[in-house]
Amino acid sequence: MYANRLSGEVPASIGRLPSLIGTRLFRNNLSGILPPDFGLYSKLKEFQVNDNLFTGNLPENLCAGGVLDGLVAFSNNLTGGLPKSLEKCNSLRWVHIHNNSFTGEVPAGFWSLTNLLTVIIHDNAFYGEFPDRLSWNLSRVEMSNNRFSGRIPSAINESTNLMVFLASNNLFSGEVPVELTACSTT
Repeated sequence: MYANRLSGEVPASIGRLPSLIGTRLFRNNLSGILPPDFGLYSKLKEFQVNDNLFTGNLPENLCAGGVLDGLVAFSNNLTGGLPKSLEKCNSLRWVHIHNNSFTGEVPAGFWSLTNLLTVIIHDNAFYGEFPDRLSWNLSRVEMSNNRFSGRIPSAINESTNLMVFLASNNLFSGEVPVELTACSTT
């Protein structure tokens, strides 16, 4: 039901469908909170709700089925933090939640998820220090326009697949790690 002119709230009962494996409600005019039961009763593989008017938090149990590989919720009015349950969601490959009003620290285990390829979280209000280690699979991190602080870790070059690292307009301090020049270009 994506790319229509749908409006109003999403019925809570949709989140309780036992065979639901994908949610594609992006590019509509949907509003209200996202039903909290999304992912709790099914093996949700993808959750795409970007370009709407949703408010409130992301559902906590999106990865309860253990197979979520995509979380795309950018350009809404979402608040709160990244669900703590996502830090154990090893199936997760991409997270695009930019242009919202998320706050809080990104759970430490999130950054080292085995299959994580892309994290786009710019234009929110996340804070905290950048982790010492990243998933070796990560190829793209966009975290500009937040409130991350501390040093950029020298171990960033250990993420051999990292091709894009955008971190402007945060509160980082210290020296630019010389190890950034050793990042792989292959």
